[in-house]
Amino acid sequence: MPKWAKDTCQNQKLKAAGIYAEYILGEAYYNDAQEAQSLWNNAAPYMSIRYLLQWPIQGTPNCMVDVAPPTAYNNYHLNHW
Repeated sequence: MPKWAKDTCQNQKLKAAGIYAEYILGEAYYNDAQEAQSLWNNAAPYMSIRYLLQWPIQGTPNCMVDVAPPTAYNNYHLNHW
């Protein structure tokens, strides 16, 4: 689980002060079912996520662009996004 998903203390402090932050997730792997489920379980309950952007990378170890353009979001849709 990413550190930002574990650390909800800051978000709770903002809400207690009456400040509601909305987030844009700008670095998700391309149409990745495992990442979509992990984000939904670990981040969505604590954060108001307004928008999700995908890298044109499928999470392979070489970190090279392997999808163009990144237009499929079906695994994120299946996981409530």
